Amino acid sequence: MAELTQEEITTLKDVAAAWGGAQRIDELPALSASSDVTRMEFEGSIDGEPCKVGAGTIGSLFSGIKACGRIWDLTLGSPVAVGYYGSADVLRNIQDEFHIGGYIYKDDGSRRKLSKTDHSKYDDGADAKLDGTDGQYMWGLDAHYFTERIVGNLLYRIMSDKPIPGWDSVYIPEMGTSATGFGVIDRTTNTLCSVVSTDERYRGGNGVEISTETKNCIPGSPQQTMLGMPATAKTVASWRQLAQKRGKGWDANWYISDRVKHYVFEIAFGTLNIQTAFNSQRDANGFYQGGFGAGATTAGSQKWSDLNGYYPLIPTDINVHLADGCGLTEYSVRNTADEVVATFQVPRMFGLDYVGFGHLWSQTAGEFVNAGETETIGYVAKSMYEPYNETTLENCLEVGRLPRKEGYIKKSTMRYMAFMPTEVGGSTTTYYGDYFYSNAETSQSYGLRSCLRGGSAYSGSIAGSASLNVHDALAASSAYFSAALCFFASDPSPIGVETLAKMQQSA
Repeated sequence: MAELTQEEITTLKDVAAAWGGAQRIDELPALSASSDVTRMEFEGSIDGEPCKVGAGTIGSLFSGIKACGRIWDLTLGSPVAVGYYGSADVLRNIQDEFHIGGYIYKDDGSRRKLSKTDHSKYDDGADAKLDGTDGQYMWGLDAHYFTERIVGNLLYRIMSDKPIPGWDSVYIPEMGTSATGFGVIDRTTNTLCSVVSTDERYRGGNGVEISTETKNCIPGSPQQTMLGMPATAKTVASWRQLAQKRGKGWDANWYISDRVKHYVFEIAFGTLNIQTAFNSQRDANGFYQGGFGAGATTAGSQKWSDLNGYYPLIPTDINVHLADGCGLTEYSVRNTADEVVATFQVPRMFGLDYVGFGHLWSQTAGEFVNAGETETIGYVAKSMYEPYNETTLENCLEVGRLPRKEGYIKKSTMRYMAFMPTEVGGSTTTYYGDYFYSNAETSQSYGLRSCLRGGSAYSGSIAGSASLNVHDALAASSAYFSAALCFFASDPSPIGVETLAKMQQSA
């Protein structure tokens, strides 16, 4: 790749200045798929860094913004990105650039980084405990901005350390969520936790053992004792109450924490379909590629029911050995007849288990839908700190109309960080490859519905980080519904920073 001359660099800077720091990129003409992402493009290096600079990258390269993102062509139907935004080096090293990985969080919000290669140690070499002694075992990252933008037929999703000028970036405070993917309840204090422990005080499921008189789980196994398992069988409201006992900033699977998992994967790995086959090798650019395969979604429904009545199957310590790495761990479940009920490949991304899909449906707080007789509308709460009301819509924002029929997701919106489908008609291999469950048109049962994300241990190809189920009422609970503990250093607003500034000026 040729080095750009100083004259070419000066020219690029002049172009960037003429565009006002690329603030008017939304006014550029639509780009075609044959244009190799951008019409105006220089390929070379700047200050020794290889890069491909186009209309969509000049703004970040010359305004001091550390940014990386992916670009998809919406006309192609392929889940694979057609290009990248910003710095190739930042994208290659996204984990280190945004300090993504395992942490121990105290209730006051302070955190301590775990070793990237060994979660029994802190990054300074001191011993770490994941059983709650030191604090909560979380997956976290630094404060940053998330930007989604559609320019012509191109979809941009970007992470950056500063807002992208003119693109109304959303500020995401420093945050953490359960590294094990799901929460655990301290049964002695009735508090939501994120720990790895087989102590009885953290018994998973509904807090009791599974009866071997009616189920065929092996006596003493985790699937029978529920020791070392995630907690389940609570409502969204209950999860929130148990989490908020920790103090300000703590909640249960607040919808924005779920979105962070989702877009970190999409940007890092360059695909919308998380069930793409796992690939441990980087691509020719040095970027992550592939997905996490079927993950923990391959159990048979009846076999799971017969085993332990749909209560958790996979212990919380399954991927601790991978630390901050990316990979899959095989885990098999057997019954009393020594038959294999299921064999899973449990994913971990940068220290986060499940990556938002499989094993148990994730109940998200702060988002819901209203399934009416003629339309289904999605909503999110404005604030995690302030109360909101699903019935009166107090402190709620309308996201938009959702499809009336269920099907594989073709298009979606990240408006107000909602990530809700706007059109179905895809398949297991096109667009997101994930399913939208809605019985609004056929059930004749209308009203407010909760949002379930990701899929369960028997969801198979319909599961994925984009999968959304809006069948159930707000007060739903189940043996295979769970929620992760989460923390935000400040109240996470779903409104873009430029819109917020305009609102404050007009107030």
